[in-house]
Amino acid sequence: MKIGNLLSLASSLIPLSNFQYLEFLGNVTNNVGQKVPTYKYPINAKGSIQAVDTVLFERLGLDTTKEYKLVYTYLNLSVIKAGSSADKIVYNSTTYQALTRADWLSYNGWTGVVCVKV
Repeated sequence: MKIGNLLSLASSLIPLSNFQYLEFLGNVTNNVGQKVPTYKYPINAKGSIQAVDTVLFERLGLDTTKEYKLVYTYLNLSVIKAGSSADKIVYNSTTYQALTRADWLSYNGWTGVVCVKV
């Protein structure tokens, strides 16, 4: 049963936050032979950005010394994969990298992404 876009419904009660989205393009080799991730030019985006509950730290095996955010957005953020990097967001002058996500795009029009401060 499709109940409509929950992020859209929630945003009528809780305003969405502004952030910049940097889409990962791929790795390029620099002049000393190192692979360096490259990104598209940042675009302005909106989403619900929240703290990560400590219960999730345990469930996801997150490092308790790092800072995480939950980002709910209409964007299809790519997460870290073996041998690759991931998309990034800049929120309140801090850069976060997409780590893991719950993909609800096809069902409900949004994704929930755990991002780590880089």
